[in-house]
Amino acid sequence: MRFKARRGTAKRFLLPVFVIGVFAALVVGAQAAPGDLDPGYGEGGLSTVDIVGAGNDDFATSMVMDEANRAVVAGYTVGANEDMAIARFKVDGTPDGSAFGLPGPIDSPSLAIDLGGNDRANAISNIGGDKKAVLAGQTDVNGDSDFAVVRRIIPGGGPDATFNAAGPVPGQLLIDVCGTDANDIATSVIRLNDGKYLVGGTTDCFGDLDFAVARVTNKGVLDPKLTNANTCPAVPVCSPQPGVVVIDFGGDDHLTGIWGYSNTKWFASGYTDANGTNDVAFVGFQGVNKVIPGFGGLGTGLGIFNLGGDDRAMGVQVDNNKKIIVGGWSGGQQLVARFKPNAKGLDLTFAGGDGIEHGLAQSDPTLGSGILYQRRLDRRILPAGPTDAGGNNDFGLERLLKDGARDPQFHGGQVTTNFNGTSDDVATGIGVNTVNGKPTVSGYTDSTGDYDFAVASYLAT
Repeated sequence: MRFKARRGTAKRFLLPVFVIGVFAALVVGAQAAPGDLDPGYGEGGLSTVDIVGAGNDDFATSMVMDEANRAVVAGYTVGANEDMAIARFKVDGTPDGSAFGLPGPIDSPSLAIDLGGNDRANAISNIGGDKKAVLAGQTDVNGDSDFAVVRRIIPGGGPDATFNAAGPVPGQLLIDVCGTDANDIATSVIRLNDGKYLVGGTTDCFGDLDFAVARVTNKGVLDPKLTNANTCPAVPVCSPQPGVVVIDFGGDDHLTGIWGYSNTKWFASGYTDANGTNDVAFVGFQGVNKVIPGFGGLGTGLGIFNLGGDDRAMGVQVDNNKKIIVGGWSGGQQLVARFKPNAKGLDLTFAGGDGIEHGLAQSDPTLGSGILYQRRLDRRILPAGPTDAGGNNDFGLERLLKDGARDPQFHGGQVTTNFNGTSDDVATGIGVNTVNGKPTVSGYTDSTGDYDFAVASYLAT
């Protein structure tokens, strides 16, 4: 039976309904704020991947956003041996089952890569239009540890057979930095505009740890243009073989980041204990293989900066004014410091006048972190890493204004995320969706028992 309302009844009912609807919209709007987990991403803003469903411990070390704003996360998985690992998440945060299909016909959001020894991916390159991702890390397949560089085609995950095609295993390149029984660990990789790659890390081939950088062509072989005139072990810069340079700051030196201004001008960053405690360190190059004498302010192309304690640069960005921004760790806290162009001293206009912003607490300096400068959006700075301010490790994310002050619109500038209340959650990388500005933080969590790759996405506006 259908009832008819008398004239005017509909209006009387419509007004309360309209008011309730507006009130509900306001409540929802009030609940959603910049820095909140994105409810439309994964499950309440969080997502995890168990690498190839093996139930092993999986540790993510780095991430990039691809051309479609999907998070591509690299690291390693621990079974009988350690293997490189890579996973992809869709824009909505669900694991991307179409990313990798090897081996067999079953789609998978992740892939494990066995180079024959204990293998780790410590860095992933920016992915170009060719959809090829380069993983850089280490392998001990030949006994000591060597740089391991592999290029994979996504989707599919298969090796790129054009990369080091004449090598023992097409698709991968192993670099023994000095050709000796030394330990070489790649920690950073960038893809230059000409398709070549700079792969950086550390080597102990001359006793203590030194920066080491290799230049790899698009064909997957060492580029002899990166050959310094000094024969090793000359200091501070020398070439143990064509295509490789080693930089010695005078102590144990750890390269953690590389930045390319162009195909022939670049710098590496990290930290050194040359002066007793760990300090932030830089070295700049031009014309591919020659140091920039004024870079770092010492006249040698090198720079060492004591920021007040045990200071470790773990990631690097360059802003629109060519100022250098490093993120890392100092004295039990996350660190962001900004330097003048060419690292000629701290930028004292940053963070209230001393050039340094100390963030969330973290007692373990060995855990990774990432930093992002939103050059095409609002020029804000987003450092991410683990924080143990609450006892156990949580994802920690900050958003800073371009002057280094904490962004008050982003939960006061600091956000922490725990995956299940008691889990160990370690953030190691960060990316941003170039369409909506939402940051995505990657890392690993033991929220399901063993460690898995993990991502979290946050509202930005």
